Amino acid sequence: MEFEFELPKAWKDSLDSTFSKILADFTELLSKRKKRLEQQLLRALSHYKSKPSSYQSTSKIDHEQSSQQITNYVNEKLSEKFELLFHKADLYMTDISDSILECFKNISTTVPNSNSFSPQRLRHLTSLESKHCGLKSCFEIIPNRNLVCLGELRGNISIWSANTFKKINSSKSFNTEISFLKYIPERDILYASSKNKVKAMRIRKDGAMMILRSLEIPCNLGFMYPSHDLQVLITSEGIRSTSIRDLTTFKLKGEIKKSGHSVFPIRKYGYIVIDYFDGLIGLCDMKRAKEVSRVETGHRFSHVISWGFCERENLLVAALSSGKMKIWNLNGEGLFYLDERSIPRINSLDLVNGGRSILFTKEDNYIWGYDREEKEVMTVAHLQGVVKDFKIFGKKKLLFAEHCQNKIDVYLYLN
Repeated sequence: MEFEFELPKAWKDSLDSTFSKILADFTELLSKRKKRLEQQLLRALSHYKSKPSSYQSTSKIDHEQSSQQITNYVNEKLSEKFELLFHKADLYMTDISDSILECFKNISTTVPNSNSFSPQRLRHLTSLESKHCGLKSCFEIIPNRNLVCLGELRGNISIWSANTFKKINSSKSFNTEISFLKYIPERDILYASSKNKVKAMRIRKDGAMMILRSLEIPCNLGFMYPSHDLQVLITSEGIRSTSIRDLTTFKLKGEIKKSGHSVFPIRKYGYIVIDYFDGLIGLCDMKRAKEVSRVETGHRFSHVISWGFCERENLLVAALSSGKMKIWNLNGEGLFYLDERSIPRINSLDLVNGGRSILFTKEDNYIWGYDREEKEVMTVAHLQGVVKDFKIFGKKKLLFAEHCQNKIDVYLYLN
């Protein structure tokens, strides 16, 4: 095939040097293995020579036959193994060539958009320190006010500026660890829970918390989730029921006779998904307070650590404590299994690029990515410490990563 242009010199030099090194290393390896094989044959011959002379003379014919057998065996095995090696090498080289072509294809066809996220270039800006950061991941971004809220171990809620990254205020809102934080921008209200209490609060200009309404229940909360679209506060009260309350008054509106580890609202259809305690996930209609369908997670004792939903493709994604990431398709009849990936120690996820890519963390120093179309897992970014959870502040191109060292690192990402 003739081309009107030549390969750039830097690329050609890189290929030449890489293949020269591979060839030199392979030749050296073959030389070492050849010497080792010679030593093994000498050891076998030495063992034969150590036999009594009477044995050697009587078994001369056998020895000659054995020598020929050994020669034939070595030749056949070497030829067979090297033929297999060359075949594998050819497959590897084909795979590398295809990957390079695919890389060029992506570069030429990918058009950046407001939903894209490519944090290969991350720049660490600062850290938000918290002396009493809890074991659970508990922080929330307030984009319309450029604030970040941190729930702390001793019941404090600290407010930080997303512009200056300085602490504005810290309020003693509860007496025990903050379990959940959720901000509703349409109401400009922060909902927080601790143990058996829920509070709706507004953040003043000075960062102080103004309590609007409180709720106390007789047992510890399993989860808490306020939904502006559904106008309800969803809480898991004990192990037997999920309560549906009015978002403004906190008065009980309905009850689902089933509870679980966590809940996730699907605003598009007015559904919620409940992660039950027995390895099942239930899809419930909020208007009727009734279960529509249920699916198995695949492990009775596993629970959902993190959720994500792609509205464009109606995909529900869940990170499970069993080390699986599962994807279901949602249609008018319920949830249907679509795909899964084994990812040990996964602990959080987020959908980006219109749902094509899934970012996740798994108790190491990296943010990982899973391309649904290519079905490939790749490292996306290296962070400064083990990540418990992360959130993306798209408007300011910021990534907040919560670490186990009682801090939240702030990164600027460049597309």
